[in-house]
Amino acid sequence: MEKENKTILHKSINLLSLFDGYGGSILSLQRALEETDLPFTINNFISAEIEKNALTVLNHHWTDHEYVNYQQLGDITKISIDDITVAPTIICYGSPCLELSAISPNRGLQLTGEHSSLYFTATKLIAEIKAKFPENKICIIAENVASLKNDSKLKMISELEKVTGEKIYCTKIDSAVHAAVHRRRIYLTNFEVHQPEPVECYLQDLLFNGFTDREKGNVILSSNITKLNGLCNRYLKMNIGNAVFKDERFAKLPNEEKCRLYPQILAASGYNGKGRFGQHEFPNGCYRTLSNPEIIRAHQIPEGYLINEDLKLSATAIQRLIGEGFVIKTVTEIMKDFLNDFKYHES
Repeated sequence: MEKENKTILHKSINLLSLFDGYGGSILSLQRALEETDLPFTINNFISAEIEKNALTVLNHHWTDHEYVNYQQLGDITKISIDDITVAPTIICYGSPCLELSAISPNRGLQLTGEHSSLYFTATKLIAEIKAKFPENKICIIAENVASLKNDSKLKMISELEKVTGEKIYCTKIDSAVHAAVHRRRIYLTNFEVHQPEPVECYLQDLLFNGFTDREKGNVILSSNITKLNGLCNRYLKMNIGNAVFKDERFAKLPNEEKCRLYPQILAASGYNGKGRFGQHEFPNGCYRTLSNPEIIRAHQIPEGYLINEDLKLSATAIQRLIGEGFVIKTVTEIMKDFLNDFKYHES
């Protein structure tokens, strides 16, 4: 009750997003501000990213933006504290999970791996920022795969508590609770995060054509399934990738029956894995993979943000960018918790 009687103070936000990807953090913050209707604006968007296609997207949308001052810092290993000229209100980062994920061939390396150890590069920078702006409250959201080993999770929490001097909360969320695809992640924050309310959202509703055999899609990977021979081994047996079926009756068949019938359908189609086809066509006569517009819908990325004539990104490049990101709705909900915490900060 005491908080509710306080004046809401700050009206500008400075976002620092490390390992930024295509800019999912600022899209989530924008959406959170729109949905909460708080009198805040994003003043500075400071991004650190090195991937060529991600930089193409970021620079296209945020350079000379109408009201957001955009700064690109590039390689996190080369950032100097002198490059940080304004105090971040919030720092977001999803450090690489290449040696942390359960499906990684180098999983045994965990936080000692070349890529996953960059987590500590981020926390070192956070410590320097905290020292440079000691009077400022800085909120933090650190995201990573939920399938990392427990020892690694505890080390990540401990390190973040050490550099911030604050309690770190660990919240596990599967984006399928309010989106059409699974993205199982942990979020480390220095503010409390609530579990999002369930929202009815099904993969079938997002399809341009065809039928799915499950309510929610699998996580988007850069190595999906092919339209020639990926159905049985990867999708039906290993639960990797996503398939959209041409025939509704076929989609409802048991997996064993699908695997039995598919070779016959493939042979009748004459498809040999070659040729150019539209993303919503069924050249094998049976199934296709999710199209980029469908993947974008599932991750709730604004229309025109990634599929844009000015960007000239290949379909594979777009899928890789999305695969390395997160569902916008999930981080939007976390951003709302940040905004609720932030609106009473006094400095």
